[in-house]
Amino acid sequence: MRLRALLQASGLSPGLADPDISSICHDSRLAKPDCLFFALPGVKSDGTAFIPQAIEKGAAAVVAEKPVKGIDCPTIVVENARA
Repeated sequence: MRLRALLQASGLSPGLADPDISSICHDSRLAKPDCLFFALPGVKSDGTAFIPQAIEKGAAAVVAEKPVKGIDCPTIVVENARA
């Protein structure tokens, strides 16, 4: 499914990029090509720290709760990434 279609279905406005999304994940060790990576905040670590590893494994886009600088990947900033 295209990222734009996922965003429209969730009520979020689509950005400029529209990569194909084949799966979702929240663990960078399990990221696969064309996945949508959710950078979830945790008690011990912040998922944004693992965005580079997810992109290295092929993540096509990222969902995060704050803007992330220095990554070359479409990023969707939301208030609550778990929701």
